[in-house]
Amino acid sequence: MTQSSRDHRTKAELLEEIGQLRARLDDAEQTLDAIRTGDVDALVVAGPQGDQVFSLTGAERTYRLIIETMNEAALTVDLAGTILFCNQRFADLVKSPIAEIIGRKLTAFVARAQQAPLQQLLAEALAGPVQRSLTLRASGGAAVSVQIAASPLVELGNTSICLVASDLTELETQADSIRVLLEHKQALEESKAELQAANAALLQSRLAALNVSEDALAARQRAEELSTYLQREVTERLHAEEKLSKVNEGLEKRVSERTQELASYIEKLQLEISDRKKAEESVQRLNQLHTLLSETNQAIVRTRDRDTLFNDFCRIAVQTGGFKLAWVGLIDEETGELKVVASAGATGYLEDLRIPVNEEPAGLGPTGLSIRDGSYFICNDFLGSPITRPWHEKGKTHGVRASASIAFKQEGRVVGALTLYADQKDFFDQLQVELLRQMGADVSCALDIIVREARRQEAEQSLKAETSERLRAEKEVRTLNIELEQRVIERTAQLQLEVAERERAEEQIKASLAEKEVMLREIHHRVKNNLQVISSLINLQAASLTDERMREEFNDVRDRVRSMALIHEKLYQTNDLARLNFADYAASLLNSLWRSHGALAAKVRLNLELAPVVLSIEAAVPCGLILNELVVNALKHAFPNGGGGEVTVGMEHNPSADTVCLRVHDNGVGLPADMDWRQSSSLGLRLVRILAGQLRGTVETGTGPGAEFHLTFPLNELHA
Repeated sequence: MTQSSRDHRTKAELLEEIGQLRARLDDAEQTLDAIRTGDVDALVVAGPQGDQVFSLTGAERTYRLIIETMNEAALTVDLAGTILFCNQRFADLVKSPIAEIIGRKLTAFVARAQQAPLQQLLAEALAGPVQRSLTLRASGGAAVSVQIAASPLVELGNTSICLVASDLTELETQADSIRVLLEHKQALEESKAELQAANAALLQSRLAALNVSEDALAARQRAEELSTYLQREVTERLHAEEKLSKVNEGLEKRVSERTQELASYIEKLQLEISDRKKAEESVQRLNQLHTLLSETNQAIVRTRDRDTLFNDFCRIAVQTGGFKLAWVGLIDEETGELKVVASAGATGYLEDLRIPVNEEPAGLGPTGLSIRDGSYFICNDFLGSPITRPWHEKGKTHGVRASASIAFKQEGRVVGALTLYADQKDFFDQLQVELLRQMGADVSCALDIIVREARRQEAEQSLKAETSERLRAEKEVRTLNIELEQRVIERTAQLQLEVAERERAEEQIKASLAEKEVMLREIHHRVKNNLQVISSLINLQAASLTDERMREEFNDVRDRVRSMALIHEKLYQTNDLARLNFADYAASLLNSLWRSHGALAAKVRLNLELAPVVLSIEAAVPCGLILNELVVNALKHAFPNGGGGEVTVGMEHNPSADTVCLRVHDNGVGLPADMDWRQSSSLGLRLVRILAGQLRGTVETGTGPGAEFHLTFPLNELHA
């Protein structure tokens, strides 16, 4: 180290700085102790917006604030070294935005020579906490020395690694100061030796010349005083060196302790980090379009060549907007067809592509329609829309699932279109459509500017003598550029407001969904109660009747009402308010029927062969009523004169046909040989036929012995 690079601070300044560091560490230690014991209710955090007070009582979000505002860099990586979370301090160390850090490998921010020690540190951290000094690599290539503490984190069965990095730059500065003190010490020792040699020379001179003058004696006395001062200075600096060494050891110990405490805080933030990732994914697509619009506007501002501008549009749409393919087509006046002038992405789709602007079949696609309308056309189901049928095979081959075509104009006349293709169905929502429409307007404005610029250049070449006209044209172009830049700034601010508004709307939708779920559960409960009341009223009325036939009719109605009430009871008792496990419902319904039919069911054995099939309420209600009718008919008619027997109820799901089959079989006397049950005047069998039609199913009877009914109906159509 050269003399010019040494730390020229005095000993008093170094001691004062050490005292300040000690005070800061003591304050931090006291604050952490108070947080652990619960003696602190709030923290005052100094930030760019001034001091802010944050409550600590029972708020896990506070730990997140501590991580975001602390002076150490904190991050979480998975077992492959991918960064899942980092705070602003880490982003400052590596000089990169957080959005560009999340999802990248940690090795991208470590010097090449340090990557092997980093991998070893991550492997050792799985067994327990470990520390190591490493060198990070910032965005500009600058090296940053840090002390990294790593510890494992297990949450919900997933293992990740928490890392806390402390910047060693300040400690290295102190080490440089200590090295300067050591160099001063060596210089003082050399000066001491020179002074001792001077003392010996003075002694010899005194022996040789006893008549030395008083000035020589005074000079010797000053030299001795200087020697004493230098010896005392060396001693003091040695003591300062020892103190600095002890302070350095204390700092390292406190950094280690604080690192372990911060690692425990990070564990509590994992759930919140997971929620944040979901929120970031939900707005990532919109942010991509915002970035696309911003970069497109920047390209408009800096580019004055039409072909370059179109190529920039396509490149930005694919690289920044994440589209599968982007191309620009201009109307060829001679052929009446679109000519591809720029493209990026899956350009194989454009091979042999022919799009006329008239109403030929090939010109009735999204691009042709947008040009004829002078607007835009969105196709969110490219492979399913009849409009894009001529290009289905191409789209399937190149992974196209949605498209958007935006016509652009030049001086009010449609001259071409920009077409974008996405690899996801339903990619474009209303807000994205508005952004694309705005982009089309910006492209039209840019073409107008390019035309005006071209005309200005022609006028400059042909009218060089008319300097005033040239200056006026240049001024007009500058004015248009300023207006365009202002529009970009205003549009960017507007987009930021729209993003904030969309986030607020999403929160309102979540709250509304929770309210509707509670309301739907209450509706099912009340419907069940009302049906139960109706069933009780029917039961009371049946009990008062003397006509046995009428009493049976009322009991049948009661059973039907109970079968519907039981469905609503099952629905509000489960988490899914729209579908239920029909096997569980059927078992409850049949047990209820056996209890309500007393003597009829006493000698009849019930066999259940029910597979767990989940049905929507639209399918469960008619299916439950059919089951009720078939089982009651078996109890009433299959075993005359109080005879005993068996009733078997089964349900299976056929995955290949995606159908459900409900079977009701008894070993009783069976159906009469000359009876066509479909023509029966019985209300129960008529209900079976009508309800089977509602299920879009069929009912077949078995060959015996006994009576056997098979109800088969599709599953997906009802769920849809």
